[in-house]
Amino acid sequence: EKNQKEKMEEAEEDDMTCGDLGNGLGRRPGGVYEGENIQNYYSVRSRKGSGKTCNSPLSAKAAEESDAAALPAPKRNSFYEGSLKKPASSSTRQSSCESSIEVSNEELKQQLQEALEELEILKVELEASRRQLEGKDEALRILQSMAVFDKATSHTKAMLQKSEEEKRTLEKEINILQWEIEFDQNRFKNIEDTWTEKYDRYFDLHFLNQQCLEFLVMLDVKQQKVFQENMSLNKSDITDFTGLELAVLGACTCSPAGGQPCPCARVAALTRKQLLQLKQETENLKKSKDEAYIMADAFRIAFEQQLMQRKDQALRLAEVINVKKETRFANWRRLRGTERVKLPGNKNNLGQKLSSLLSSDGDCRKVEELENPHEILRMLIDLV
Repeated sequence: EKNQKEKMEEAEEDDMTCGDLGNGLGRRPGGVYEGENIQNYYSVRSRKGSGKTCNSPLSAKAAEESDAAALPAPKRNSFYEGSLKKPASSSTRQSSCESSIEVSNEELKQQLQEALEELEILKVELEASRRQLEGKDEALRILQSMAVFDKATSHTKAMLQKSEEEKRTLEKEINILQWEIEFDQNRFKNIEDTWTEKYDRYFDLHFLNQQCLEFLVMLDVKQQKVFQENMSLNKSDITDFTGLELAVLGACTCSPAGGQPCPCARVAALTRKQLLQLKQETENLKKSKDEAYIMADAFRIAFEQQLMQRKDQALRLAEVINVKKETRFANWRRLRGTERVKLPGNKNNLGQKLSSLLSSDGDCRKVEELENPHEILRMLIDLV
């Protein structure tokens, strides 16, 4: 008994020095470990003290069952097989423990089942946490790639935006050019149609002119002269005749055969002749009217000149008579001694009257330069 007590004390000391100290030798619950380490652990404990006994019967069995539950089935089998091959000291200890502690198999199975369920739950949680970590890693990689893409494609985005703006500008310019091209095409088409009409009209006129010349050659000299006079009158006042011709041609719906003139053409030719005759008569009347106006103006001018001459002669004779009377009165005053006082005024009055009768400025100056009344009278007679 003393030896057994000493061995138990040594085993307790070994547990305190080399035991698990409540930590299970660094093992975590639910962990999986190799069988060699477990065998080494039990071999160490067996070498330290083969006669050690557990303080509490439940603690040793619980430790063994927990170790067995932590291991998988094949590991547990290997563990139990290895434990059977241990030295005789371990078997004696197990036999002593089994004899001292009786635990029902039902409780052990229940504990084992709970441990397995907890293990499954931990596995599920571990798998969920692993998947969550993988999702976070994937999201982190995506965010990193997006950040790198944003940084790397900032210049590309700017270039794309610039290219879009240039594309819009080019589209606007292309639309403007297309509109201009369509407008130019329409304008060129209208010009082409106009020139085509002008060319057709010119060709028709040239053909008609050639045909008219051929008809003119077929006429005799007298008829050619009449036709040329008509054409000259037509050219001088083309608006009247062309208007009439256009009216006749527009109203004419005849289609004569054999190149013979239709009734409308005959009426147009007769109307042309009548218009030419009326035009000639009008011109003759205008010429005679102008000649009559010229003759009337000539007779009127001659009559007015004769009247003016007679009037001038009558005025000059009346003035001469007045001058003679004044000279006689002046001579009579001179005889009475008053000629020196009155004569200058009389001479001035006489010169002014004579200058008013004279028509030219040179004659007036000549009369004013003279002092003798007799010389003035002689000059006046010469002028008359």
